[in-house]
Amino acid sequence: MNRRQLTAVLIVIASAVEAPWARHATDVQLRAHQATRVCFFDEGPKDPSFVQFRSRLMTAIKSRSRSQLSEMISSDLHVIDLDTRGMAALDQAFDLRDPQSEFWGEMESVLNLGGRMEKPGFFCAPFLSCLGAATADAMYVVILGSDVPAFDQPNESSSIVARLSCDVLRSASGDGFPEPPGISTLGFTPVYLPSGRWAYVKESLTRSPAWYSAYFEKRRGKWLMVAFVAGD
Repeated sequence: MNRRQLTAVLIVIASAVEAPWARHATDVQLRAHQATRVCFFDEGPKDPSFVQFRSRLMTAIKSRSRSQLSEMISSDLHVIDLDTRGMAALDQAFDLRDPQSEFWGEMESVLNLGGRMEKPGFFCAPFLSCLGAATADAMYVVILGSDVPAFDQPNESSSIVARLSCDVLRSASGDGFPEPPGISTLGFTPVYLPSGRWAYVKESLTRSPAWYSAYFEKRRGKWLMVAFVAGD
């Protein structure tokens, strides 16, 4: 299943599940041809105990340690749309014994991208998936950073047609948007500019709010990851 298909699954599941991460996944209306801006923020430091927990979790993720990870997730961890919970759900969705598993890289990205302390003892990451009415639409991406070049063609040797900062832009056709030019975009994300044309941004500098996100809760004085849901 590719990322776009996973997004469709998440939206269907979220509409039927009353959970904080489900509400975030569906609470979105980004307007066509309007470049909303969403800039990085991190409210983790509001709780020093969460900062310590996140640091330990990042160590486990970077070392690809399933055993360390298992100590930091809840027994009822919600993973994508699975009925299984906890580590069994992660093992079912991802091969955690494989250091090349998609989970490790995606989780590292999630932890590096800040987030919001929704309430004392509850944290959502990454920042761009935690914005209520300005959040996840699988057809859009957020530009990660400031003064990011948008190229005429999907290569860095082509001309720069715009400079983008934290913009939220359409990345797929449909709903009145034209098809992007039929060229290979490997390593680049097509984005539809407010000026009415397609351009290309390095894939590493874009992320869809509907991609993977994680939720953490402090239970009996201990932080745990309670959900890892997917989009895109």
